[in-house]
Amino acid sequence: MLSDNKCVLEYREEVGPDAARKFLGHTQWLVNYWLLQQAFSIGIGDTIADASTMETINQTISQAKDKVKQLIREAQEKKLEAEPGRTMMDSFENRVNQVLTFDILSLLYLLKLLLDESDVLCYFIILDSE
Repeated sequence: MLSDNKCVLEYREEVGPDAARKFLGHTQWLVNYWLLQQAFSIGIGDTIADASTMETINQTISQAKDKVKQLIREAQEKKLEAEPGRTMMDSFENRVNQVLTFDILSLLYLLKLLLDESDVLCYFIILDSE
């Protein structure tokens, strides 16, 4: 098996530069055509959520911000306790990550319920969350 661009160079040596250029151009056209026929594509309409979905997203983000602000406040007031085997900073970062991870997963679950099954964006959300 030839590696890197050696295959292209070998082909160019055998058939000449013009034929190699035409071959590569036609191969690229063929791959692009196949992708257009078989692959997913999304448009701007697939990325716009309705008003109630946007409200749910904004509420979830706002709640996550409030929880993180509360953790910051607790850390600044020295009310946050270190978790066993962790420094105070590690404990703080871990708790923030837990809050954000939980809220992101909750939001993904809600989006699966709210978005139309035929929505391409919904399909990508489901794929990314699994």
